[in-house]
Amino acid sequence: MVDVRALLDKMYQSEEAGTLWDCTPDELIALCENGTLISYARIVGGDFSGKNLREVQLQNCALENCVFTNCKLSFAVFQECNITACDFSSAYMRNSNFDYSYLEKCKFGGTSLESATLYNGTFESCMIHEADLNKIRVYNFSFTDCTIRDTQFKSVSFARVEFDMSEIEDCDFKNAELNEIYTNGSNLIDGYMFSGDNPDAFIQALESLM
Repeated sequence: MVDVRALLDKMYQSEEAGTLWDCTPDELIALCENGTLISYARIVGGDFSGKNLREVQLQNCALENCVFTNCKLSFAVFQECNITACDFSSAYMRNSNFDYSYLEKCKFGGTSLESATLYNGTFESCMIHEADLNKIRVYNFSFTDCTIRDTQFKSVSFARVEFDMSEIEDCDFKNAELNEIYTNGSNLIDGYMFSGDNPDAFIQALESLM
């Protein structure tokens, strides 16, 4: 049985000191079920496969080598988090929010991120394959050294988005709104699709990746 009150005391002490506290998977789940904003937690090697973490709120946390396959993470909030080598394959993450967060070497295979928000952050060396990113909103965000394949980007809104040394292949950008797309050494491989009120602008934005 997890003592939530003791966890809250530990968390508040870490927050005041500006240091991370070690959090187990059971403790994180208990705090999530309690509706607590979880801050300054460090979770290493946690297995959350198939767990229900809907509406979990993480702020100034560090996640490393965690498994979230088939996890329910809709409306999850990751604010100012560092997330390294975590597997979100087949996770349900609709309407989730990545705000000022940095993700490195993470996997999003078959992940549902529809209507998610990516704001002021970075995906670096991440693999995004056969994922649902329809209707996502991305602002001031960087995809660095990422591999993005067979992924749906229908009706997305991208503004001030940078693709740096990334590879994009066989993705669907139908009805995408693309503004201020910056590239540096990225490669757009054939197979993408697009449409909308201003297809010439979409073609120009997408072909700039080639």
